[in-house]
Amino acid sequence: MAFRINHIHLKAPDPRRTAEWYVKAFDFRIVNDETRVFGDRFIRCQSVDGGMAVNISGPRTGEKLGPGDASAHFGLEHFGFDTAEIEGDIRRLEGLGAKLLEGPIQLPNGGRIAFLRAPDERGAVRSIEEWRQAPRAERLARLALTGDELARAIAGQDASRLARRPDPVNWASVEVLCHLRDTEESFLHRFRLILIMDGPRFPTTNPNRWAMERQYLRNDSAQALEAFVRRRAETLAFLRELSDEQWARAGVQMDSRGRRTLDDFLAVMAWHDPNHVDQLSRALEARA
Repeated sequence: MAFRINHIHLKAPDPRRTAEWYVKAFDFRIVNDETRVFGDRFIRCQSVDGGMAVNISGPRTGEKLGPGDASAHFGLEHFGFDTAEIEGDIRRLEGLGAKLLEGPIQLPNGGRIAFLRAPDERGAVRSIEEWRQAPRAERLARLALTGDELARAIAGQDASRLARRPDPVNWASVEVLCHLRDTEESFLHRFRLILIMDGPRFPTTNPNRWAMERQYLRNDSAQALEAFVRRRAETLAFLRELSDEQWARAGVQMDSRGRRTLDDFLAVMAWHDPNHVDQLSRALEARA
């Protein structure tokens, strides 16, 4: 009898968030999401070509999970993906929160390999402080991913679903898109002021007021995304030209956040994007 691997099974504190990370990272497709008789949330995923099945579940009732371990250990060490552009995929995965552990390594047969740790140990969304500690190039790479992530998330969705709030308080997907569009404009405006002024002071903004006054729910999602993508390209072009001295220039938020350098703002944006991509995806599923 010929045997083949039926599936790979991962354990995660938040199976849905982990599954959504693999959707973004490797174009996995979520085919089922259920709570089993064991009490654990159980999500079945499949690779885009249908050749790999990956199940992701949380702890069963009464079960306590130990910490994740991406270092050398007995048992399953890793699973691998083919890539045609290893450096580009490393940067892309780092932007999604993965950590490069080793490589790229040149093999005698001409191939190259690299080892990365998925963000499951710390959660799929890093804190602002974690992003502040990340290399600047990694934070910029994170910003470059967002437009494509949003486009994939809303592809094929009708206007009514995009404008449906999960509850009376939390935003609909179109509102998230409009928020990202408008904050992008605000970020770049502040960055330009920081370069030409000494310590400019920025008033506190109220995103919920913007959503109401600018009637986000009546906006067109595709147009909001198009505007965000255009503004994000302008922001990245601006940031990539900064010198080390310019990165240290700062403005003052007129609230508890206080003084922030341009480098600090980059960490905020790298944290801000995946949080709202996740919020948009939850809204599409009517989850707050």
